Amino acid sequence: MKDDLVLKILERKNSFFEQDYNNSIHYLKKIVKKSRIIVLGGAGSIGSTVVELLCKYDPLLIHIVDINENGLVELVRNIRSSIGYTSGEFKTFVMDIGHKDFDIFIDQNKGYDIWMNFSALKHVRSEKDPYTLMRLLDVNIMNTYKTLILAKNTNAKKYFSVSTDKAANPINLMGASKRIMEMVLGVFSDNINISSARFGNVAFSNGSLLHGMLNRFHNGQPFVAPKDIKRYFLTSTEAAKLSILSTFLGNNGELFIPKIKLHKLECSFPKIVENFLKLKGYKMYICSSEDEARSKTEELLKENKWPCYLFDTDTDGEKLEEIFIGKNEITIKDRFKKLQIIDIKNLSKLNEIEKFIKSISNLRNNKNWSVEEISTLMKLLLKDFKHHHTGRSLDSKM
Repeated sequence: MKDDLVLKILERKNSFFEQDYNNSIHYLKKIVKKSRIIVLGGAGSIGSTVVELLCKYDPLLIHIVDINENGLVELVRNIRSSIGYTSGEFKTFVMDIGHKDFDIFIDQNKGYDIWMNFSALKHVRSEKDPYTLMRLLDVNIMNTYKTLILAKNTNAKKYFSVSTDKAANPINLMGASKRIMEMVLGVFSDNINISSARFGNVAFSNGSLLHGMLNRFHNGQPFVAPKDIKRYFLTSTEAAKLSILSTFLGNNGELFIPKIKLHKLECSFPKIVENFLKLKGYKMYICSSEDEARSKTEELLKENKWPCYLFDTDTDGEKLEEIFIGKNEITIKDRFKKLQIIDIKNLSKLNEIEKFIKSISNLRNNKNWSVEEISTLMKLLLKDFKHHHTGRSLDSKM
């Protein structure tokens, strides 16, 4: 969905980071023009928008890696249909960065100047079973650790990996995994220039509740949304610009976060649903249950009403309101209008990270592990981590 429509649905008039980004465009064009860049997870909502923005500055080389073949195909089509062609090398590769083939790929391409990592499992529901949770750790932690080693050994100038607001005082295993990822970044800051960024929900990004709303609308199905959760939303372009600023203007060990007044800009999901339906010519009709929403869909749509079921949150790891700065985290002197910065250089020690990774590997080698065992290991590394566990997953909801 285009940014202007998203901002209208979010009831926002202006785009964030615009001044900070525009002030940096001359420098960005200069450095991107002479850089060899690799984008991991580049077929996703944020990664693909980052690629689109970078291609406007004609990079010397940009390689995009993702396991989503169809997503990469669409990315190429979008670039060719908008920007056209760059003078530098533009290629996509369908690969799992955790596989040994990726190591060979990096070696044969003699490394990159800039690494940008958007590869992530981002759903809280990914902690619902031990196998999906192990995959989450692979993508969010192990692959970051592995690619940092590859970047260091091939003399990279910068390594950026995206984080999340859920890493601030995490209460779910996904957020905890991203907090550990920040710790891994900090450990490597002695050997390579690293940076990161936290932000809230990206409106209508792939897999999000709002993206699901587009699919439900297309399929003529009821909407569901939590009525007690508020979130701060960025557009995909805003998230991409924040990531680019952190990558190219962030000093070693810096993590960028939005400088905003959350209480003024948080949006409730019911309000977004209402605004979206109004844009489409429908009124929101509140149903008392999922069954009612499903059964009344056909008759309500004929009356230009859309069935919506709003529920109270009772699933694992859901924060009712967002925060971007955790306890004991102090912002350092910043130099941007709409960005704050915290230092992540000294969050942990290499031996602590290596011990955690070895412990997870041992669980896998035993061919038998549980969510509880993984959670216990994460708590040993994250001393203040308190897992909000209700026993219910979002997969149990419509």
